[in-house]
Amino acid sequence: MATLDAILVKEMIAGSTTVNTDFVSDVAEIDNREDAFTIQIVYDGGSSVSMDFVLQLSTDGVNFSDVKTRAIVDDTGSHIFDVQDTGTRYARIGVNVTSGSIDLQRIIYSGRRNH
Repeated sequence: MATLDAILVKEMIAGSTTVNTDFVSDVAEIDNREDAFTIQIVYDGGSSVSMDFVLQLSTDGVNFSDVKTRAIVDDTGSHIFDVQDTGTRYARIGVNVTSGSIDLQRIIYSGRRNH
């Protein structure tokens, strides 16, 4: 049986970021984690919000595919993508903007690593 020895955490944006056009976060390497992982998105300061958060995964870090989408219309809130078993190596979050703007406060990847 493997022994859990670390919680993996990566901030996927450098700080508060205003989004009013399509946006893509920094990439998180996810291949050194055990099974499931989460990415949490926290936002506020929204105005006339009509957007989609999109979980994108990749095996090579260059070509990303949309895997899950969450429509948002609230001016403030948070969302968690909870991802079970995947063989991919990289993850990022896209924001597809139909209208409005939000202030992204955090996009944070969290997973468990074992030996």
